[in-house]
Amino acid sequence: MYTDRTLPHDIEAEHSVIGSLLLDGDSLSKVSSILKPTDFYLEKNRYCFEACLNLAGRNEVINQVTVAHELSLQEKLDPVGGSVHLSDMVNGVPSPVHILHFAQIVQRTSVMRQLVQAAGSIAKIGDESSPATN
Repeated sequence: MYTDRTLPHDIEAEHSVIGSLLLDGDSLSKVSSILKPTDFYLEKNRYCFEACLNLAGRNEVINQVTVAHELSLQEKLDPVGGSVHLSDMVNGVPSPVHILHFAQIVQRTSVMRQLVQAAGSIAKIGDESSPATN
Protein backbone atom coordinates (compact mmCIF):
# COMPACT_ATOMS: atom_id res chain seq x y z
CA MET A 1 0.00 0.00 0.00
CA TYR A 2 2.88 2.38 0.75
CA THR A 3 6.64 2.54 1.03
CA ASP A 4 8.93 4.25 3.52
CA ARG A 5 8.69 7.42 1.44
CA THR A 6 4.94 7.68 1.00
CA LEU A 7 2.17 7.96 3.53
CA PRO A 8 -0.65 5.40 3.79
CA HIS A 9 -3.31 5.80 1.13
CA ASP A 10 -5.61 3.84 -1.16
CA ILE A 11 -6.18 5.61 -4.46
CA GLU A 12 -8.59 2.95 -5.73
CA ALA A 13 -10.82 3.46 -2.69
CA GLU A 14 -10.70 7.23 -3.19
CA HIS A 15 -11.64 6.88 -6.84
CA SER A 16 -14.41 4.45 -5.91
CA VAL A 17 -15.90 6.95 -3.45
CA ILE A 18 -15.86 9.77 -6.01
CA GLY A 19 -17.05 7.52 -8.84
CA SER A 20 -19.90 6.24 -6.67
CA LEU A 21 -20.96 9.81 -5.88
CA LEU A 22 -20.92 10.67 -9.57
CA LEU A 23 -23.19 7.69 -10.26
CA ASP A 24 -25.46 8.21 -7.24
CA GLY A 25 -25.19 11.67 -5.73
CA ASP A 26 -27.74 10.81 -3.06
CA SER A 27 -25.20 8.42 -1.54
CA LEU A 28 -23.29 11.44 -0.20
CA SER A 29 -25.54 11.19 2.86
CA LYS A 30 -24.02 7.76 3.57
CA VAL A 31 -20.45 9.06 3.75
CA SER A 32 -20.57 12.75 4.65
CA SER A 33 -20.55 11.98 8.37
CA ILE A 34 -17.34 9.94 8.20
CA LEU A 35 -15.39 11.67 5.42
CA LYS A 36 -14.02 15.16 5.06
CA PRO A 37 -12.07 16.56 2.11
CA THR A 38 -8.75 16.32 3.98
CA ASP A 39 -9.21 12.54 4.29
CA PHE A 40 -8.37 12.22 0.59
CA TYR A 41 -4.68 11.67 -0.13
CA LEU A 42 -4.77 13.07 -3.67
CA GLU A 43 -5.58 16.74 -3.98
CA LYS A 44 -7.64 16.17 -7.12
CA ASN A 45 -9.87 13.73 -5.23
CA ARG A 46 -10.19 16.30 -2.44
CA TYR A 47 -11.36 18.85 -5.01
CA CYS A 48 -13.98 16.43 -6.35
CA PHE A 49 -15.31 15.65 -2.90
CA GLU A 50 -15.45 19.37 -2.04
CA ALA A 51 -17.40 19.98 -5.26
CA CYS A 52 -19.92 17.31 -4.21
CA LEU A 53 -20.27 18.90 -0.77
CA ASN A 54 -20.74 22.34 -2.33
CA LEU A 55 -23.47 21.05 -4.63
CA ALA A 56 -25.21 19.25 -1.77
CA GLY A 57 -25.01 22.40 0.33
CA ARG A 58 -26.96 24.22 -2.37
CA ASN A 59 -29.42 21.31 -2.75
CA GLU A 60 -28.23 20.72 -6.31
CA VAL A 61 -27.96 17.37 -8.05
CA ILE A 62 -24.62 15.58 -7.80
CA ASN A 63 -23.53 13.77 -10.96
CA GLN A 64 -20.68 13.77 -13.43
CA VAL A 65 -21.98 16.81 -15.33
CA THR A 66 -22.71 18.98 -12.28
CA VAL A 67 -19.43 18.12 -10.56
CA ALA A 68 -17.49 18.93 -13.75
CA HIS A 69 -19.34 22.24 -13.97
CA GLU A 70 -18.66 23.04 -10.29
CA LEU A 71 -14.98 22.21 -10.71
CA SER A 72 -14.83 24.35 -13.85
CA LEU A 73 -16.34 27.32 -11.99
CA GLN A 74 -13.64 26.92 -9.35
CA GLU A 75 -10.96 26.57 -12.04
CA LYS A 76 -10.15 23.10 -10.73
CA LEU A 77 -11.43 20.93 -13.58
CA ASP A 78 -8.08 20.87 -15.39
CA PRO A 79 -6.04 20.15 -12.22
CA VAL A 80 -8.41 17.24 -11.55
CA GLY A 81 -7.71 15.77 -14.97
CA GLY A 82 -10.78 17.07 -16.76
CA SER A 83 -14.04 15.36 -17.55
CA VAL A 84 -12.08 12.36 -18.83
CA HIS A 85 -10.74 11.66 -15.35
CA LEU A 86 -14.25 11.94 -13.90
CA SER A 87 -15.42 9.40 -16.50
CA ASP A 88 -12.54 7.11 -15.61
CA MET A 89 -13.56 7.19 -11.94
CA VAL A 90 -17.17 6.37 -12.86
CA ASN A 91 -16.05 3.49 -15.08
CA GLY A 92 -13.73 2.15 -12.38
CA VAL A 93 -16.36 1.78 -9.65
CA PRO A 94 -16.86 -1.91 -8.80
CA SER A 95 -20.34 -1.12 -7.41
CA PRO A 96 -21.67 2.15 -5.98
CA VAL A 97 -23.65 0.06 -3.48
CA HIS A 98 -20.40 -0.36 -1.53
CA ILE A 99 -19.65 3.36 -1.15
CA LEU A 100 -19.67 3.14 2.65
CA HIS A 101 -17.02 0.41 2.54
CA PHE A 102 -14.86 2.51 0.19
CA ALA A 103 -15.31 5.55 2.43
CA GLN A 104 -14.25 3.59 5.50
CA ILE A 105 -11.03 2.58 3.73
CA VAL A 106 -10.34 6.23 2.83
CA GLN A 107 -11.06 7.32 6.39
CA ARG A 108 -8.85 4.57 7.91
CA THR A 109 -5.91 5.43 5.68
CA SER A 110 -6.38 9.10 6.58
CA VAL A 111 -6.13 8.23 10.29
CA MET A 112 -3.04 6.14 9.57
CA ARG A 113 -1.44 9.10 7.73
CA GLN A 114 -2.19 11.36 10.67
CA LEU A 115 -0.61 8.86 13.07
CA VAL A 116 2.51 8.52 10.92
CA GLN A 117 2.81 12.31 10.68
CA ALA A 118 2.32 12.71 14.44
CA ALA A 119 4.92 10.03 15.15
CA GLY A 120 7.34 11.79 12.81
CA SER A 121 6.76 15.09 14.59
CA ILE A 122 7.35 13.45 17.97
CA ALA A 123 10.54 11.80 16.71
CA LYS A 124 11.75 15.14 15.36
CA ILE A 125 11.14 16.81 18.72
CA GLY A 126 13.04 13.99 20.40
CA ASP A 127 15.96 14.35 17.98
CA GLU A 128 16.13 18.11 18.42
CA SER A 129 15.90 18.09 22.21
CA SER A 130 19.08 17.88 24.16
CA PRO A 131 19.09 15.36 26.97
CA ALA A 132 18.68 16.74 30.47
CA THR A 133 21.93 16.96 32.36
CA ASN A 134 22.28 16.62 36.11
